[in-house]
Amino acid sequence: MPDPDIVWNEGRLHSERFRDIYFAHDGPAETRRVFIEPANLIERMRDEATFSVMEFGFGTGLNFLTLARMVKDSRIHTRIRYISIDKYPLQSADIARALNPYRNELELVDALLSRLPPRIPGWHRRYFSDPRLELTLCYNDVATALDEFLHADKAGIDAWFLDGFAPDRNPDMWQPDLLEKMKAITKTGGTVTTFSAAGRVRSSLQQAGFQARRIEGKESQKRHTTLATLEGRGINRAASPTSVQVIGGGLAGTTVAQSLARKGVSVELLEREDNVGTVTSSIPAAIQHPRLSAADTLLALFRIHAYAHAQTMLKGYDAVSTIGALHLPDDGMSVERLSDVAKLLGNDWMDLLDSDATHDLIGRSTRSAWFPRSAIVHGARLCKELAHHERIQVSTSTDHEISTGDVNVATIYATGCDIPNRVDAIPIEAIVIPGQVDEFSLAHGTGSLHHVVAHNGYVAPQHDTLFGGSTYEYSPWPEGDATRTNRLRIESLFPDLSLEHKSVFRANRVVSSDRLPIVGEIANDSWVSWAHGSGGTITAPFAAELIASAMLKEMPPGSIGIPRLLSPDRFRIRQQRRPNPLTRGFRTGSDSD
Repeated sequence: MPDPDIVWNEGRLHSERFRDIYFAHDGPAETRRVFIEPANLIERMRDEATFSVMEFGFGTGLNFLTLARMVKDSRIHTRIRYISIDKYPLQSADIARALNPYRNELELVDALLSRLPPRIPGWHRRYFSDPRLELTLCYNDVATALDEFLHADKAGIDAWFLDGFAPDRNPDMWQPDLLEKMKAITKTGGTVTTFSAAGRVRSSLQQAGFQARRIEGKESQKRHTTLATLEGRGINRAASPTSVQVIGGGLAGTTVAQSLARKGVSVELLEREDNVGTVTSSIPAAIQHPRLSAADTLLALFRIHAYAHAQTMLKGYDAVSTIGALHLPDDGMSVERLSDVAKLLGNDWMDLLDSDATHDLIGRSTRSAWFPRSAIVHGARLCKELAHHERIQVSTSTDHEISTGDVNVATIYATGCDIPNRVDAIPIEAIVIPGQVDEFSLAHGTGSLHHVVAHNGYVAPQHDTLFGGSTYEYSPWPEGDATRTNRLRIESLFPDLSLEHKSVFRANRVVSSDRLPIVGEIANDSWVSWAHGSGGTITAPFAAELIASAMLKEMPPGSIGIPRLLSPDRFRIRQQRRPNPLTRGFRTGSDSD
């Protein structure tokens, strides 16, 4: 992303590019006075199931944090969608410094800082301890982002905050055609508030269909406000299902159930076992760590978006331990590739270590890449936590029966290796691949490991044991080969450790022909989240948000084109040019999640 080009002057954050300050000395008070109180936002929120705010210019996040605190203090139970666009996102260190004087007043400063996405283009979705508070950050120019939003989001905006520096210094954000587009997605009674009292801004708002007026600032403030209200009827929120059936209680099913429940949708989660997360997703030591790339491709962007989204979506769950991961150069991740990724992500997400620094962490002298936000996941416990929500009802079904009497009930298939008959005719290119993870105990006095280590597979610590994995067996290996492979994986990295084999976790997973998950709509009100392979801890949470957003006709996370990249229909299009390269290797039975 472009550099924000900032300077600090007497403790205040200034934009050199736009020759303007980010906010006044009184910080949150200015936000309340300029953006929130003139539009009567708090009272308007009380009567809505969902209230959507869209902002031009996220900056330090001051407006978001101030509104979030007011919503909490006012005991508002409305779902809040806060959407903000910023072409020049700040570094987290600068945001922290700017907001430091207001930490006590703005409760979520640290929570925001820990959830800030890497500075890559696209739409980033973030949640907080209150699941009704939803932040969507778009890193792009306003014109492009607004066009993308208009195309994808049919839910409508209740309030606009125009906060992207003064019109004479940042004219691109104040173009009349942008204000005209704003009108097209504003709900009845929708408002615009801005610090700019320039006559041409009010005139452009009026020409776009808003009734605009200037609100005089107090003498001590010397700053005015513009309030504009949409005249006439606005956009009606598009119809969306009020209840959904999710088939499959593994990680794919429980993440999509959780995403929908947070958005106010009632979910019936059907699982044929007695509990969720009992088959493939019951893996005791899965990792949240990807093989990323800095290439300028949609595939590379998808992997980064999915990784960053999963880290924050699953933050706070007891089954997820953020212990960090060291990625050592290996067959698919050269030092050069790791270096390129580090430059792209920034040191909040990744840091290159020299041999001495790596030795300090794992006792091995080699260059490496440190991912501080990578985690280890206990699959079964996580599925149970995700399914625990007042809007999610877990039911046992031996045959995955689907209710069809209610036309408002949509269905999502997240059934892993078990493909129901009604969707079996879809031309999907995927096979079932067995794999194994082995648990080893450490002999007393042989040392320990505190971080995940990735190197042609992974080694993951949990309590006093190490997990080595995972094998990829295109046909089942002879008995004992998988355990020997996983033992060798650990011993090659840590020859001084004394290992005693303890247990085996063996399961099947589905892998598509292009190694991407299969996510999207397959028929009217029927959706799938399949083929997450060994990366489900990263791709399943992201897929869940894609599906939930699409079902509610709201802006999905990621970059434009990612839903098409993952669409089930991609195989139909490919098979018009060539035959299916894979044999349909799906199995039914006990491998359901």
